[in-house]
Amino acid sequence: MLPCKHREEVIVQVQPTIDLLTDLDETHPQVLIEHKIQPEDYKDGLVFRSAVESIRGRFVASSMTAREGVVVEILANLKGRSAIADYEHNRGQQRFDFTLVIERDPNYFAALEVKGGEGNSINISERPIWAQEFAVWCHLDGAIVNQPSQGAHSIINRLTNEMVRRNKLVDVAFFKDSLCGTRLRPCPKLYN
Repeated sequence: MLPCKHREEVIVQVQPTIDLLTDLDETHPQVLIEHKIQPEDYKDGLVFRSAVESIRGRFVASSMTAREGVVVEILANLKGRSAIADYEHNRGQQRFDFTLVIERDPNYFAALEVKGGEGNSINISERPIWAQEFAVWCHLDGAIVNQPSQGAHSIINRLTNEMVRRNKLVDVAFFKDSLCGTRLRPCPKLYN
């Protein structure tokens, strides 16, 4: 069990937010009208659903960029300290995000896949046949209605399932708790 937990006073705000946005056409139609949105089109015309899907798509795209950016910084640091010879960001061209050249042997390569906090897309990753090592880097930055331990549990379950069902070999899983130590999730190991 991971010790970090989301603050309860933040979590309890999620369901009222869902209720507010879902029922905005009934509870506050004047707000919609002020923004040139017809209340009758809000749900029936798929305006609400389309808006949610658009926001989610933008969020996923920007969070992947941020997640991979953290990994790029770490890999650049490792390269600068000669811990690895080089790395390449594949930018969606492969079913893994990074190729790493390990310094100790120029023919020794590793592949690294970056995932979000729930591990929903673990099955999309693929270990290349040339990789001597395959790692999955997981950011625990998912929805705050799920505690970080639930995200880690989901990722481990999905990885285990892939390893058993598809014989996918995963050598290492990294976890980065992006929210630990923030206002949303104060770290229990840090005081003040």
